[in-house]
Amino acid sequence: MSIYGHWLVKGRHAWWVLAVVAVLSTLAASQSMRLQTEDDLLAFLPEGSPEVGQFTAINEEFGGLDVVLIGVQVEQGADREFLEKLDRVSQRIKELDDVGNVLSLATFKHVTRNEGETAFQFADLMGELPESDSEVSDLMNRVLNEDLAVGQVVNAEGTSFVIYAFARPGAEPRVLVQEIEKEVLEYFGEEQVVFGGSAPVSNHIFTTTKMDMETLTPWAIGVILAIMLVAFRDVRGAVLAVVSTGIGVLFSHAAMVVVGVPLNVVLSSMPIILFAVGSAYGIHFMARYRWYALSGEIAPALIRTLERTGPTIVVSGLTTAIGLASFLMMDIEPLRQFGLFTSFGILSILASSLTLVPAVIWLAQLPGRGQSTSGLLSFLVPLLATTRRARGLLACVVFGVVAFGAYWVAQVDSRVDQSAFYTKDSPPDRADRFMQDQFGGSQFIQIQVEGDLKEPAVLREIQRIGDTIRLVPGVSRVNHVADVLAVGNRVFDGWYRIPDTREQVATTFAFVLENEPALGQLINGPRTKALMHVQIRGTTPDEVDPILRSVETIVADQAKVALDGETAHNRSDRVARRLLALTHSAGYSSPLMVEELRTRLDSFEVSPDRATLFQSFEELLLSPDQVEFTGVPISSDQAKEIASALSDGTDWRVQRDALFERVVALAPSEEVVFDYEFVAEFLFSNLEGPQQEALEVGVQGALLRLLELEADSSPRFQRLQQHLIQTLGDLQSSEVTSMQESHELSWSVSGQPVMHRGLSDSVRDNQWRSLVLALTLVTILLGLFLRNLWSGLLGAAPMVVALLCIYGGMGFFGIRLDIGTSMLASLIIGAGVDYAVHFLAAWRVREGEDDSWGAARAAARTGPAILTNALMVSAGFFVLTLGDARPLKNVGGLTASAMLVAAIATMLVLPILCRRKKYTGTAGDTDPTDPLVEQIFMGARGLARDRRTQ
Repeated sequence: MSIYGHWLVKGRHAWWVLAVVAVLSTLAASQSMRLQTEDDLLAFLPEGSPEVGQFTAINEEFGGLDVVLIGVQVEQGADREFLEKLDRVSQRIKELDDVGNVLSLATFKHVTRNEGETAFQFADLMGELPESDSEVSDLMNRVLNEDLAVGQVVNAEGTSFVIYAFARPGAEPRVLVQEIEKEVLEYFGEEQVVFGGSAPVSNHIFTTTKMDMETLTPWAIGVILAIMLVAFRDVRGAVLAVVSTGIGVLFSHAAMVVVGVPLNVVLSSMPIILFAVGSAYGIHFMARYRWYALSGEIAPALIRTLERTGPTIVVSGLTTAIGLASFLMMDIEPLRQFGLFTSFGILSILASSLTLVPAVIWLAQLPGRGQSTSGLLSFLVPLLATTRRARGLLACVVFGVVAFGAYWVAQVDSRVDQSAFYTKDSPPDRADRFMQDQFGGSQFIQIQVEGDLKEPAVLREIQRIGDTIRLVPGVSRVNHVADVLAVGNRVFDGWYRIPDTREQVATTFAFVLENEPALGQLINGPRTKALMHVQIRGTTPDEVDPILRSVETIVADQAKVALDGETAHNRSDRVARRLLALTHSAGYSSPLMVEELRTRLDSFEVSPDRATLFQSFEELLLSPDQVEFTGVPISSDQAKEIASALSDGTDWRVQRDALFERVVALAPSEEVVFDYEFVAEFLFSNLEGPQQEALEVGVQGALLRLLELEADSSPRFQRLQQHLIQTLGDLQSSEVTSMQESHELSWSVSGQPVMHRGLSDSVRDNQWRSLVLALTLVTILLGLFLRNLWSGLLGAAPMVVALLCIYGGMGFFGIRLDIGTSMLASLIIGAGVDYAVHFLAAWRVREGEDDSWGAARAAARTGPAILTNALMVSAGFFVLTLGDARPLKNVGGLTASAMLVAAIATMLVLPILCRRKKYTGTAGDTDPTDPLVEQIFMGARGLARDRRTQ
């Protein structure tokens, strides 16, 4: 530094330094103008995490990761005008280039019977827009009786609706959200709709952060500059410090452009952090120079400042850069980028402070100036001298604080949930509450199953696990392909159940799944993987974690089995779970547990009323519709014979093949066998009503007693009762689970809660890795600077105390560790170690004086600068709390507090622990502040002596 100082004050060297800095700054500024932005929230998922890897893989295969959720509420219920708007909005969104598929009531498909020649058709559930109030009422009744629609695109009351817009691969989330919001708000008011899903959340966080930074950065710089002006009363020095810091910001942004790194949520806070932390270097340099230049000789003062203060500033900057560089140990790419480029910015500011600032001082011939903080010195000098003399008592106090902090550090909650990314009453929070209140939750656990999904027994196993999970408290809905097949099968043979044969499964798959793209989120094309979506209530870890643990236990305990058939006991167990799950899904509650209901089912008789079934078949055979459909007149005796054969069969639930066999066998002659096949087709297409009615008559009362349910007259209960009765059919069906070979299933649990748990583990591990690395490297660097490893540990001690205080406070006040607050430790170490470096560099004990003189001298030389810098950094970070971006609010408020704690800890802990006469230089070094320190120090000592005498 001495060589550089002598070179700088010769000839036109200072002009050359100024010119080089100006050229480089201009180039950096031009590059910074090309800085791109990125709003991909998924970039903050930890790399290498098995939970996150699985979550990403599942969503890449099944889709649904990039989705915009539009919730619309109609308090008075839907009318024709609303339904028309919903239809138009759905179609307009579907036409957008970035949208691959849209699912809403207007696009929801269902399988229905057609009265024409084709038996079934796949059509829109809503169909043609209703014209009258009665038609609207009929439509909503039909919709609310569609099991797959209720809870997915419409709530149970018919007052809230959801539109799902699934993005195409490569779609830009911000552009997509803006386009969709424009289309939606053209038809619905802002108070009527909410926007949720991954894309709107990413857009909200990015937009909010960007607006906060654009608004708050000038304020932060202004506050920092104001504090410098008030503290040092030096306009030129303050402006020079800010300019040198701004150059570092330009260099860091230019470096991002060069390597192709865009600006993200975390990196957008970098300017404030650099201004808050980096401005200290120029301040320390200017403060020392002003004292040394009191003699009026500028060149010697500048050289002495570079020689004496320069190395301290270098070490301070390097330790800060190392603390921030510890982010490179994290497994989240944006945080690594933040650490890399913020460290680069700190080093750039350091270089600027030691080149631009001295050059301007020399060229401007800035004069010396006395200490403008003598009042503060009159307070700090005796305070730290007293601290040193009373170190025993203060050590006990500090130890108590440390012990308190250490205890509460262990209580810090590192669990991450989606609320960590946005504030209360923000648009994403409103969307979460909308889904919670109207649709049973905004989070989903995803369970992937691999196996032969063309096998009915495999599908029944999926349904069994789904029913078991549905009984977990907090689970509001379970959606899987087995239930979709059951709904499709109801149209084919009249029963809400999984088909019995592989052929029937294949037919239903082909008809249902291939006509509805949205069902691709439930099963893949080869039919080898399926995805179960478990919708849960609650958003906080305390609410979500018990549900997740229960689901994982169910999967681990019951799902990893090989299917090689089904015993009567297993069948009773499966039916029991199904009955209870259907009851819970309909909003009713049975007091029975699975085991108790299974025991009851072992002795329960499923007996349809044969007389009712006989009468229904007889009426069908003698009806005009039968003759019109088949052209075959049936006599009364033939009708009785056929009806008797069908109603008295061994299998109460008439199957298609058995029905054809029995009807054709009763044909009077070979010539009319073909005609009787038409009769059988007619009967089969009209079986649902007769069989359902006969079963209801036979088991209705017994079923309600079995489940201990109280009947009511609501359509919801009537529909539940039909599903329960049909489910009982599996107890006696002869065709259930006939397999040619055993089947093994593989299950894995994923979804938002699992991903959040992986993120929580990453945040915790990142915190420890970066903390240990930062403390280790900073301690080593301080040891090299102070030429003693123990001195390096001494320099790190105030930061350890500050960390324990801050993290202990987080545990005490219940502030959770998240992505933002995981940056806290490295920021505290990087910024706060600057105080210890300067304090130890100023520590000197004169011959003949006790070591309280060292504390007094360090307080005089560095105290005002430390406190001023702490206020500046705290103010800069505190400005972040005034915005709406929650991660920045948390880290801003905590870091602001931490810097004040770090400054106080430095001036309390080091006077207690320092043992040497000096830590840098020689013990006899003098300083322009020494006479003032001696005056204050001796005055305080005399006052203390007088008090003791009295």
